[in-house]
Order: sequence, then C-alpha cells, then structure tokens
Amino acid sequence: MMKRLLVLLIVLGMAFSIYPNSGLAADDVSAMYGDLNGDGSVNSIDYAIMKSYLIGIRSNFPVLNGEVVGDVNADNSVNSIDYAFIKSYLLGLISEFPAEKTRPLTTPAPQEEAIYEAEDAALYNSFLETIHSGFSGSGYVNYNNEYGSYVEWKVNVAKNGAYKLIFRYANGANTNRAMSISVNKKIARNSLDFNPTGSWTGWSESYIVVKLDQGDNLIRATAITADGGPNVDYLKVMSTNEPVMTPDPTTAQTPAPTPKNETPVPSSSTTIPAGAIIVDKSGRGNYTTVQAAVNSLGSKSSDAKTIYIKNGNYKEVVTIPNGISNLTIIGESKENVIIHYDNYNGKSNGSGGTYGTSGSASVFIKGSDITVHNITFMNSFEEKGNSNEQAVALSATGNRIKFNNCIFRGNQDTLLCDGGTQYFYKCLIEGDVDFIFGRSQAVFEECEIRSLNRGSKTNNGYITAARTDASAPYGFVFINCRLTCEWGTAANSVWLGRPWCPNGTDVNKPAVAYINCYMDAHIKTEGWTSMSGVDPSHGRFYEYNSWGSGAAKNSSRPQLTAAQAANYTKINVLGGWNPSF
Repeated sequence: MMKRLLVLLIVLGMAFSIYPNSGLAADDVSAMYGDLNGDGSVNSIDYAIMKSYLIGIRSNFPVLNGEVVGDVNADNSVNSIDYAFIKSYLLGLISEFPAEKTRPLTTPAPQEEAIYEAEDAALYNSFLETIHSGFSGSGYVNYNNEYGSYVEWKVNVAKNGAYKLIFRYANGANTNRAMSISVNKKIARNSLDFNPTGSWTGWSESYIVVKLDQGDNLIRATAITADGGPNVDYLKVMSTNEPVMTPDPTTAQTPAPTPKNETPVPSSSTTIPAGAIIVDKSGRGNYTTVQAAVNSLGSKSSDAKTIYIKNGNYKEVVTIPNGISNLTIIGESKENVIIHYDNYNGKSNGSGGTYGTSGSASVFIKGSDITVHNITFMNSFEEKGNSNEQAVALSATGNRIKFNNCIFRGNQDTLLCDGGTQYFYKCLIEGDVDFIFGRSQAVFEECEIRSLNRGSKTNNGYITAARTDASAPYGFVFINCRLTCEWGTAANSVWLGRPWCPNGTDVNKPAVAYINCYMDAHIKTEGWTSMSGVDPSHGRFYEYNSWGSGAAKNSSRPQLTAAQAANYTKINVLGGWNPSF
C-alpha cells in the first residue's frame, strides 16, 4: 500500500515540477524545511523537485533559499539522504526533519532589495542589446561570445551582512555559460552556473550569497567559457538570513580575454620568439637592462628585430632613438615587466637645470614602426603636493607606434603623445591631472582610462590636455573605452579634458573625441573646462553615444551626429595607417 502511495505522489509531483517556475516566484523564500517551492507545505511537489534537482533536470530550486531548506538533515549538503528523509516524511515514517532540531530556521528579516540594470554597469568586451524580448529597463548586455568579457556593477547597501546577488539572464545556447563572480575585486565564486534557458527570450535567475560591506561594493560577473557569458538583464541585490555560500574571497585574477578569430600576444607570453634579444635582470639573457638591448641595435636600424623582456623591475630611463624602426618589444607579463624611473619636472638634471615635464619620462620612444606588448610603463616618483611635480611614464613622438595590453601608471602627466601617430589597444592608462596629453594623432581602442582619487569632493583632475595643431583634423580619439576611477573618487569630480595651448590659440586647437565610451559617475556633468585662460569652446571637443552614469548631453558637451562619428576611424585619425592586433 505504501509503495502504491509513493508512486502516486511521485507522479503527481512530477506533473508540477517539470515546469521550472511552478510555485512561487524565484525571488521568494521558504520558511520551512522540505518546502522547496515555498507554498507553505511539504508535499509531493517538493519530493519531485528534489528528485529533478538530484538527477540534473534542474539546477536550482523555485525558492532562493532552496539549498538551505532542502538540507533537511543539516549536513551542509543537498543530496540523496535529504531525498530519503522527504520520502519518509511523506509516508508518515517521521513527523519532522533532523534539521528542525539541530538548526532551526530563523524567521526571515525584512529584506533590503535593489535592482541594478546591466545597461547601467561598466562593460568590458560586451555591449548593450535589445534584440531579444522580455528584458527590463532599456536593454540587456550581450557578452559578445568573448572569454574574459564582464559586467561590473557598483552597488550600495545600508549595512554589512549577507546578501543574495541574483543575476537575471537568458542562455539560448545548449551549454552552461558559467561565469566567475567577484566582490570588491576578490573572487566570491570561481564558477557560477548559468544553464540553458531554452531560448534567448527565456529568462531565468542564478544567484550566490556573499558578504557585502556597508556603502559601495563592486560586483563583477566575468565570462569563463570560450563562448562568453549569457545575456544579462540585471543584478538584484537582496539582504538575507542565509549563510554565505562560499569561503571568504581571495584576490581575483581575471584572465585577459582573447577575441575570436584573432591571436594577439597574451598578457603572459612565455614563448620567446626565435632570434629575439633577451633582457633578464638575473643575467640569464643577452642583457640585464632594457637600454643595453636597445643600444645593441645601433643608432639606426630598420631590420626587423624583437626584444623580449623577462619578468622584472627595471629601474632605468630607456630611450629608443628616432633612427630605430621595425622593432617589436614583448614583455613576459604585463603586470611583472615594469620599466620605471622617478624623474619629475622640478628635479635637477645635474647640468644646472631641471628635467622639465617632457624630459621626465621613464621611457622615450622616438623611433617609428614600433610594436609593444605586455609591459607596464611607470613613473615611480611620489608626489608630495608641491609645484613642478609633473612626472611622465612614457613619451611617444614617433610614427606608427602601437601598444597592446600595456599599462601606463603615473599621476600628473602620465602619458605624453607629442608628435607622430600612436595606437593603444586594450591598455590601462591611469593618472589624475592631464594624464593623457600632447599633440599626436592617437587612437585609444577598448582601453580603460582610470582616474586616480586626489581626495577632493569637487576636482579630482582632468583626463586629457591635448595641444593639437590647428592644421590637424584629429587629435586624441577614444573608441569603445571605459572611463573608470579609483575606489572612493567623488562623483562629478573629473573633467574629460581641457585645452592646452602653449603656442597660442592660432597654433593649437586641441581635438579630443570620445566615441561609444562608458563613463562612470566621476565624470563632470559639464564635461570640459578651461586651461590657462583658454575656454573649452576653443577646442574641438566631442562625444558620440557616451553611456553610463557619467554620460550627459547638455550645451557644454558637444555631440557628434552619427554621420560625423563615422569619420572617426583609425585609418582617418592616423592619416592612412590602419593598425591592428
């Protein structure tokens, strides 16, 4: 008799459980052990849901705390033992679950809840889309089938505690598109499942419980499969009594993405090209300094050469003279090959004068047709708040110089592009005042432009100070870049740029354009400001399709039309040169 009853229970339960969204909505919480769909009782539906979960038909429960109320024997795992206990409960063999005695459920506290749309987050190698229906807000984010692409939200909570991070997503593929989840730049879950939802219009949820700190927190969801991530609609953040589902976070190490159909040099390159000149501080290469390797080329060289730099901290001033061309420089890894020095504007040059800003660079590239991969360029001078402390990390004045996956670190005047043509791809450039400056024609594509925090509530600096020649049609152009800021930087405190006219307004007519760029909240609403008495209206300062919390359209932020923006291509800006990686 009991066997027949159990079969009947299973059949009835399976009829309901085959629908993933049966029962209460997926953002509800169950208040009793064994109640996996939140309907207030333990019955055949819960039994069938448990079976479906254990055999892999479903990857989660209808209630958000399903892994808690499903663990009916309190052994910190939902498994076949819990399945057997539910069976015994339904057959009347037991009247309560072991967990009810050893780990009573607490009454859910009032929940703090907020939704953060994906289209308002910072994106990397992903984009806003509206093709598939069913999304909320103004769209959803497509991860662009890119490994390493991510969406990063800044969320604010009222108090320290445990919170559910609930990701609403669609996955029309037939495989799991798992992602790693980090909280405040530390990994919270190496791999969170985003299983198929049946179609790109079929939306579901996946969640994790984490610790958040009072105030702002950064939440990043990074694709870790070759096909990228799912489409993500929003992140819901909800306070919870559930235990944190993962151990304390460890430092995140997000791999650099590799675009499909391209084979760029990765951020860590241990393969040394044949015939390369090897620089190794430990003495196991051809040279122990970068400058010695450059000097080995002579003052003039147009033959194809490669310099490979092993990991190390290279404190030296490096100069690549204007007679050098057709040179490739590869770092073993961008984080660990660091070329730096601590010269600055007001520092004595030993000859009765000072270095000046343009002479303070750690690295000078004066040659042309030079390619650089995986290197950090830094000026390691520490500002003390005095005058004449401008300190350049890299000065580029040659033609057709391109940088892939490099880092440029400094404070005021980090990167000087002051003549010729340069191209920066997937680089990080950081500083505070005028940290990208000069008169070059330069394109920055898919780069992160990071403003440092000077501690001001109203003025944390200026990104650009272009001094473009009046005869040049273009200056600095940022395409699909991300304008971010150091943690704690005040909102509405950084300008997009200001016009630098050291030779007068007849000679200099600064030009800067931001095309399809994400802008975080640190960007000033007015966008541009004056410099040395020159009004921003003198400059050719434009935007097109800026987005994010720092984007704005007003009379002080001139906008390009779609037709005008179409002219801002690499080949146009760079005078016929069309670089790629």
